[in-house]
Amino acid sequence: GWNLISIPLDMVDESIPTVLQTITWERAYYYDVTDSADPWKSNAVSRPAILNDLLTIDHTQALWVFVNAPGGDYLISVGEVPTSTDINLVAGWNFVSYPGFTEQTVTDALFGVSYDRVEAFDGGNSYFISELDGSDMMSYGNGYWIHVTSDCIWAITN
Repeated sequence: GWNLISIPLDMVDESIPTVLQTITWERAYYYDVTDSADPWKSNAVSRPAILNDLLTIDHTQALWVFVNAPGGDYLISVGEVPTSTDINLVAGWNFVSYPGFTEQTVTDALFGVSYDRVEAFDGGNSYFISELDGSDMMSYGNGYWIHVTSDCIWAITN
C-alpha cells in the first residue's frame, strides 16, 4: 500500500532505483512546488524509464511510495547524517522530509517558519494524511506536507 516516507541521509547515489532497491515497490511520487506547470513527478517500475520524470530523491524531499510486498517491506538506506539542512519553503504546499535525528514537536521543529498547516501520513484515513497539531511529533523517515504563508528557509540541525 501507500507510504509517505523520506530518507534523512546524504546519499552517494540518489537515483530512485538505488534508493528504493531494498523494497518491492511499484510507483513513487514527489510534489515539486517550484514546477507550477507539472508539479507531480513520478516513477513507475512497469513504465519505460524514459517516461519517468522522478529520477532522484534527496534528504530534503518527501516521497509517496506504493509498496506491493504482502505484509510490508523494510527500506534500508546508507548515507551520512547531515550536520545541518536548509530547506527552501515556497508560499503554498511543500512536500518535505524532516531530516533531523531528534524528534521535535511541530511547534518546536518549525519555530520561525510562517506555516499554518502541517499534514502527515495516516493509514487509517481514506486520503492517507491527517493534519498535525503543534504538540504532534516530527521525526526522521517520515514525509510531511507543510503549508507556508510566505517563502522562507527551514533550518534543521543535527
